[in-house]
Amino acid sequence: EIKSFPDRPGYSPPPAEFAALLAAEIQEHGLEDRCLVQSFDFRTLHAMARIFPEIPLSALWDGHPRDFADIAAEAGTASVSVAKSLVTPARVQAAGQAGVRTLAWTVNGASAWSRTIAARVDGIITDDPAGLVAFLEHRGLRAQG
Repeated sequence: EIKSFPDRPGYSPPPAEFAALLAAEIQEHGLEDRCLVQSFDFRTLHAMARIFPEIPLSALWDGHPRDFADIAAEAGTASVSVAKSLVTPARVQAAGQAGVRTLAWTVNGASAWSRTIAARVDGIITDDPAGLVAFLEHRGLRAQG
C-alpha cells in the first residue's frame, strides 16, 4: 500500500516520485510477480501505471458506497480494495461483470470470512493469513499443501 496524504504533501514524496521509488524497490527485489500496489491516493496509482504498467494496481476505498467499477475507472485500476462493510453480493457481481476484481479488507475471523466469501470477492485482505488459509483448506476452498 502506498501511504500518501494529498492534504499533507510534506508527509510523502509527490505521486510520480513515490511511484518511481516503489517501482525501483519492486524491481530490485524481484517482486514483480508477487505484488499488488494499492492506494487511497489515486494520483499515485496513475503515476505507477505510467512508470510500471506491468504491476497490478488496486484502488483502496472506504468512502460512501458507490459502484466499484466507477472507483476502478477513476483510479485507472483493474481492481478495487474496499472496506469489508461495503461488500455486497450485488456490488461484487456488478464489478465482475465490468471486468473489475474486488478485494475486501480487513476481514478477520470465520464469520467475516464466510460472509465475504459468500459475496464472491476475488480476494481477502486479513490480519490473520494463516487462519484464513486454514479456514479455506478446512472448507475445501483451497488446495492443501
